[in-house]
Order: sequence, then structure tokens, then C-alpha cells
Amino acid sequence: MEEQLKAALELHEQGDLPGALQLYEKVLREEQPPLVAFLNASSILRSEKKTKQSIACLKRGIVLYPNEPGLWNNLGNCHLDANALTLAIGNYRKALTLKPEFIDSRISLATCLRDLGHVHLAYATIKNQYHKSNNKEERQRLLIPLVETILALTSKRDARFKPQDLDAFVQLVESEVRQQVDSGDPCRAGMLLTELWLQVDQLDRAIASREQLIEDTHQFFSKPDKKHLRLKDSFHSAWNTLSWNLSIKLLKKGRFKEGWRLYEHGLQVAAEGPQRWQRSLKKPYSCSEIHFWRGESLAEKNLLLLGEQGIGDSMMFATLIPRLQQEGAQITLFPGDRLVSMYKRSLPNITVLTSNDLKQGHLKATDFDFQSPLGSICQYRFHKLDDYGPRSPILKADPVQTAQLRQRYSDGRPLVGISWQGGGKANRIALKSLTLKQMTPLLERSDCKFVSLQYGDDGPHLERYKKATGIEILHDNAIDPLRDMDGWLNQVAAMDAVISIANTTVHGAGGLGVPTLCLVSQQSDWRWIDPNIYKGCYWYPSVDAYYQDQNGSWESALNEAPNWLKSQLKATIAA
Repeated sequence: MEEQLKAALELHEQGDLPGALQLYEKVLREEQPPLVAFLNASSILRSEKKTKQSIACLKRGIVLYPNEPGLWNNLGNCHLDANALTLAIGNYRKALTLKPEFIDSRISLATCLRDLGHVHLAYATIKNQYHKSNNKEERQRLLIPLVETILALTSKRDARFKPQDLDAFVQLVESEVRQQVDSGDPCRAGMLLTELWLQVDQLDRAIASREQLIEDTHQFFSKPDKKHLRLKDSFHSAWNTLSWNLSIKLLKKGRFKEGWRLYEHGLQVAAEGPQRWQRSLKKPYSCSEIHFWRGESLAEKNLLLLGEQGIGDSMMFATLIPRLQQEGAQITLFPGDRLVSMYKRSLPNITVLTSNDLKQGHLKATDFDFQSPLGSICQYRFHKLDDYGPRSPILKADPVQTAQLRQRYSDGRPLVGISWQGGGKANRIALKSLTLKQMTPLLERSDCKFVSLQYGDDGPHLERYKKATGIEILHDNAIDPLRDMDGWLNQVAAMDAVISIANTTVHGAGGLGVPTLCLVSQQSDWRWIDPNIYKGCYWYPSVDAYYQDQNGSWESALNEAPNWLKSQLKATIAA
């Protein structure tokens, strides 16, 4: 058993969770398994969404080790995953009875109490430990949950809450942070405070804290005895990340002027995956060769616009190009080769560059007055909702090929394109995607013909779906968006309506002016404003939006979709 446990721990440390779990389970078959096997196996099972198996593992462990707080805490986490908040609360309380200083259990308990509406109890749970703790790290971990409960009490106008004035508590928090962080490092204290308000969605306070951080940093480094010091690279990295995260939250609140100004930091924020940065782009000329546009007059100026890393981002920001042309700008667009033919046809009065054009030296840096990434133009001109959403479609498909596709697909019924899965990182795909099974009540209708607009080789998947349900969705093997975006655009243009989750399909359909319904997840990105503030897609007038609920359920959105489709089909038939 000892050898198997040692091997399991090594695999676990190396990140081989399936291999580690297999060995842990062998150890757990022994008569008296060690505590660590129960703790680690249950954690892996939970990470794999195998909640029932994790709970069974923990309950067996508790029989053998009833006074181990870690087992009770992990059991609480499993019940929290299953939304069994009352059970989770009991588990966390048991863990704290055994180990009162167990911070993970205390924070989780407060979260459950707050979610159940027992905000004052949640406040007491955090506050009591926060004020009596002498541990610096422990107080830092408790600070944000404490602020969250304070804000929840303030919003509920709980008369028992002291202090009732949030500003008084802000001063207390700032004092605590500056005490916890060496007073000789105001930069770090300012970063912590700004991050604090950002995490609890107090954006005005985050902005004010960020501005104070800038002022404090300048003053600190202007002192005679500090002038030889330089900010560390780690600070610059944290500063850019903080500013980027603040920009995303501002944009989702529709606060464009503030959000777009900070959106620039995405060019210097590291990202997971091959793209390296949150906003990366091909820049054929350096800043010294062509100055970046900073909002100057564009009358009779030559502006080089650079495509963003994402196809969808480039298509979306390109809808703003006509506005710049109205100022008298001569526009050259370098969108990435997959989009070249699309924009040469759609925007014939601009110059569209290919990679080969640059290699051949067809243009020189001196041909331009300014350059700018497409996503950087918003901060200078586009501050209101009315500045977005072109009144006429920005994209034009090939009319001949579109007509041929309609003729090939048509059986007399309206054509409805569907896309149910997003791209990007694996952990993001699941958050914003649907399954065909979930869409079945919509796909069962026989008054239209459904066509897959999904990226990738979805043919085999659709065949399996047909065998299981009897529902046929047309898949055209001749269309490959990864190799031929223009052909894909023609396919989208052949549709009478489109229903899609938030992916590139929406940019194609919206850019063409095709009536489109976007099903937007709770984890949507910055291009979708919080529906409590604005419902719909401000980038494309032809795109409507229905939203996943706060519990992550698509039910209400999918229940509304048939009525939307019915109205679109009625309009198609009438036309």
C-alpha cells in the first residue's frame, strides 16, 4: 500500500490526475486506508464532476476519521457543487467546530449563508475571525469576503449593520490594507485596494483607487532617495492585467469611454495558449516607422488598420470603418489573409492588404500617416451605443455563389442556419456552448429546413443525432470555414434566419444583415453588455439575444427561441 500511495502522490504532483486516481482507488480498497488517499481521491473526483462518487468517498473517510476537518470541508464543497446549500452549511460548521481557524471552510460557509439570504450571519462569520486574527495572510484572505458581505448588507439596508455608512468601512479597509502592506510600498497597497474593489464590482471605487495608485506611485518615485529605484517587471505585468480586467467589466456595463481607454492594456496582458497576448496582431511596421493614431483629425490622412487576433473581433471592429471614412480618411486594412477576399468585395473603396503584398514591398511605411489596431479606434470616436450598429449591412456575399447554395439546399421551406458550439480554449467552449439534445424541441419543427453552420467536421455528429432523434440537419461537406471563409460567408448569406451561440457565426450573419438570434451565456465576454443594462447586440441591428439565466440554465432562452423563429419565418413567407 505504501508504494502505491507514494506513486499516486507523485502522479498527482505531476498533474496526471487519471493515473493518480487509479492508484488512490487501489489504496482505498485496503482495510485502513490513509487519510490523504480520501482527501486527494475525493478532490480529483470532484474536479471531474463526479460529485456522487466524491461524496461516497468522503463519507467512507469520515467513518474512519470523524474528527478530520478536511474531510468535512471537502464534503461541504461537493454539496455546494450540487446546490445543496443547507447540507453544505452543516458540513462547513462541523469542520469549523473541529478547527475554528479553517479559513477555507469559513469563507465557504459565509458564501452559502449569503446565497440563502442570511447575510448578517455571513457577515458575523467572517468579521469575528477577521478582527481576532493576528495572522497577516489570513486577514488578507478574509478581507474580500468581508467586503462582499458588507456590500450585500448595504444593498439590503440591514439596520443591524454597523457601520451603516459604507464610506466609513472603505476607510477602515484602506487603513487595514496599508497596515498589512509595508507603508514603504504604496504601489503594492494601491494594487491590492484596486483589485479589491474590482472583485466586488465597485467599479467607481476601482477607478478612483487606480487613479490614486498612479498619483501615489509618481510621488513615491519622485522622492530624492527613491529616484534610483525602478518598478519591477512583475508590477508592470500586474498593472496591465488589473487595467485590462477593469476595462472588461466597464465594457460589460456599457461604460464605453472608460472601458475602451483601458482596453489598450490587452496588448500587454499575457494569455493562455498560442496567441500569447489577450490582444495580439500582426504589425508589419514598428511604432517608430508609423506613429499610432491617437485620435487626431483624419481628414485627408492615410490610416493603416491592423486586424485583431480573433476573426470575430476583426469582423466586429471593421463595422466601424465607414465612420472613419466619413471623416475623409483613406483606409488601408490588413485583416489577415482569411478575410481578404471578403473585405475586398464588401468594402471596395478601401485598400485591403495580403501578407504577400507586404512581402513584395507594394507599400512603404511612408505611405501612411498613422496606424492602429482595429480594436484601438473605439476609444477616440465611439463612446455611445448609437455610435455602433451600421444602418446597412457591412458585408456582401458573392450573389452568384449564394444563389447556387440556396438552390442546392432548398426544398421549398425557409432555410435556418444553426451553430451550437463555440471555439477558443477548451475551458471556455463548454461555458458558452449548447448540445443538439438541448436544442431538440426547436429542431423538431418541420416548417423550415435546418442547416449546420458549425465550424469543424460535424457531419458524423449530425448522423448520430439523426439516428437518435430522426431529425435531419443538413451538413455541407464542401464548405470549410477554416480554409475558405468567403465560401462560408456565402453559405450564411443563403439562410433566411440564423440561430447561434456567441461565436463567429454571429459576426458573419450580423454583418450580412441576416435575422439572427444569439443565445448568450452567463460567461459571455466583453462584447455583450449586462442584459440588466442593455438587452441585445449593439454591434449588429439584425441580431437579437436571449440569455442563459443566472443559474446557468438555457431553459428560458430555448423556450423563447421558437417564438422568435416563428416570427422570422412569418416575415420570410410574407416577403
